[in-house]
Amino acid sequence: MKIKIKSDFRDYYDHAFCGSYETPDAVFQRQSTGGMSRSAMFAAFELAGLLTPRHGLVRDLVPALKAEYANYPKELWQMMQVVVHIDEQAHAGDGKVALSFDAAETQYPAAFAVEFLPTVAGVGAISYRHLRVGKRMFWLRCTRLDDWRSNCGDVQIEFMCEAGSATPDTPFFDLSPMVAVDFLRIGNQMYAIDLNIAPGLRGTGIEKIVRSTAVLQAVDAWFTGDDTGIYEKSLSLQSPSQSA
Repeated sequence: MKIKIKSDFRDYYDHAFCGSYETPDAVFQRQSTGGMSRSAMFAAFELAGLLTPRHGLVRDLVPALKAEYANYPKELWQMMQVVVHIDEQAHAGDGKVALSFDAAETQYPAAFAVEFLPTVAGVGAISYRHLRVGKRMFWLRCTRLDDWRSNCGDVQIEFMCEAGSATPDTPFFDLSPMVAVDFLRIGNQMYAIDLNIAPGLRGTGIEKIVRSTAVLQAVDAWFTGDDTGIYEKSLSLQSPSQSA
């Protein structure tokens, strides 16, 4: 099958796909601002049975959080924040700001917001990415020490493991040949915070594990339903809680 990529960014495997001079059998729509709005995304997480931080419009979410923390020392809950999504279609750290409860209510009362869950003492952040390429699935860990956003800027990305083969009943399987779901780990719980149907692979370590031709084979398997021969080698199958 000849597959063409229609995208607003380039990645390391692009040359393996259909050239501009060829007639494609299928088109991989890979747009960095494509996919669900942030509010629809969180509704989809809940429908799929995934845990999420508390979320909603600022004018609804913040009063509920304030009421919950009313008995805590004022100095403590005044330090707590929500992540306000100014642009609900943005990814890679764009279109969102972390604000105090009062600042969020004052500046963006009608915006969609998510309760901020710190994962590192101080300023840094750690998140886990469940990445699907075609039918192949992987876990990555993203760490940033100088900002609350773990998926942009000076980020250390670690390849953790390959996590088996997706099937049509895998959550969000039908959305795109590539899907990434980002999680925060709080204790033993994983909280879904982002769904990206056009994740960038360059610089994640995946390019060291999966060659360009193997990316094409994996995406072809998603389009055709045939996963014969898509694995280059066998990797340990484990969750990030087992390998961290």
